[in-house]
Amino acid sequence: MVIGVDCDLRAATCAVSNGLPTIVGDLAAPIGGDGTFDVVTAVAPYVPTSSLGLLPADVQRYEPRLALDGGVDGLALVRRVADAAARLLRPGGWLLTEVGGDQDATLGESP
Repeated sequence: MVIGVDCDLRAATCAVSNGLPTIVGDLAAPIGGDGTFDVVTAVAPYVPTSSLGLLPADVQRYEPRLALDGGVDGLALVRRVADAAARLLRPGGWLLTEVGGDQDATLGESP
């Protein structure tokens, strides 16, 4: 089973039009399913707020800030994704997400 979740109605509508069953909501809240999934993947914003101005002009112009701004260190939402995935995944399951630079090391140090 594949389920998409997005907080943005337009993004969710686009996913549905591409054949992905999608729910509008915050992370795992709308699906529950403790320990049900083999894989969780997320495209969470990971750009530190202070670096948003360094992004290419077209990205700044056309991408919603909500899709880019990852907070002070860029990992605010990624940490929430990891917490949600820990509840959703079966033992041995995988979380796949994108981070930048050395954020993987920073994320590994997070409490």
